[in-house]
Amino acid sequence: MFKWHKEYLFYLFLLILNVDFVIVPFLQRHGFSGITLFLITVFFSLGELCGWFWFWSWFRRKAVPEIIAYQIARDQRIQEAIKLGKEVKKELEEKGLLERILEYFFRTFNKATDQNSKTFKKIKAGGHIAMFILGAEPWPGGRTIGVIFCGSTGWRRGLYTLMIGNIFHVAYVIGFWGLIFSLF
Repeated sequence: MFKWHKEYLFYLFLLILNVDFVIVPFLQRHGFSGITLFLITVFFSLGELCGWFWFWSWFRRKAVPEIIAYQIARDQRIQEAIKLGKEVKKELEEKGLLERILEYFFRTFNKATDQNSKTFKKIKAGGHIAMFILGAEPWPGGRTIGVIFCGSTGWRRGLYTLMIGNIFHVAYVIGFWGLIFSLF
């Protein structure tokens, strides 16, 4: 079975204290408005993004390997593939081909997987515009996608861009709830 971690409680905490649907309406109902409401909401919203970033970073490092190990341990096809892979590795080593094959693959795919390569840096640099748009859009789904991407890849700079866009998102949310409350 999957291993329980206290970090899953943090996940629930972030879900329950959602800035868009819990914090902003609460603050408005208790008399906060204008720049005070905006600054408090920005503070909570940026904290929420940092919390989500931390959670998804942790999930990538800790929970995903455990889930994969759990799946590997219970799936017979995977066990058979591992056994076959070990046999192939042994034969390649005996024929002196393993080192040449590994060298070829590392040299070929290094540009796409090395975070310090120019190619990888260009991909991330082009992503700042997308992160800003995901942070600024009025619906909460964009920020969720952005923070999951940044947290699961460990892209801290993308998180900063998402946070800048999030400031615009906060303005939309405050305006939306102000409109809703003015109707009642």
